[in-house]
Amino acid sequence: MNALSVESFDFSNLIITNSVKEGLITFNGNPELDAIRILDINGKILFEQNNFSEKSLQFNLKPAVYFFILERENLKECRKIVVK
Repeated sequence: MNALSVESFDFSNLIITNSVKEGLITFNGNPELDAIRILDINGKILFEQNNFSEKSLQFNLKPAVYFFILERENLKECRKIVVK
């Protein structure tokens, strides 16, 4: 890598799955995120952790719409997750 090149994180390769019965949110691979947040439909932060690098997260989500905010390398991505 030279002084002018920039490496960026590709969020499209990060897949989130959730099994409501077990309350386990699983990521494919190792996400190595600077931060992760789970928000409800009203924007209330239900979960927040910096330096997240786990392959799974134990968190019970009731049936509703949630937003996962993923941060890495000064980039943010919002994922809408519908739990049935």
